[in-house]
Amino acid sequence: MSDIHNRKTVITRKEHRCEGCFEIIPKGSKAVHCKGKWNGRFYDYHLCEPCRKYMDDYMEENEFMPGEIKDLRMEAGA
Repeated sequence: MSDIHNRKTVITRKEHRCEGCFEIIPKGSKAVHCKGKWNGRFYDYHLCEPCRKYMDDYMEENEFMPGEIKDLRMEAGA
C-alpha cells in the first residue's frame, strides 16, 4: 500500500505512455494521473481509461507491474 497517493482524472496536455499497457495516451485524452510514494520510492505515471476501468472493476489491491494490465485485460476480454 502507498505511503502517499494522489489519483486525479485529467485531460492530457501532451502524449503520455500508459503505465498499465504501454500504449500512447494521445494529447487531449482523458486519463488518470497517479503519483505518490510506495515503500520509500516515489512514483508518477498515467493510466489510460481502459486500464483505469479494469483496475477499478477487477483488481482488488491496485498494485501491478508496468505493462501487466494489458495482458490481464486481454485475458478477461475487457
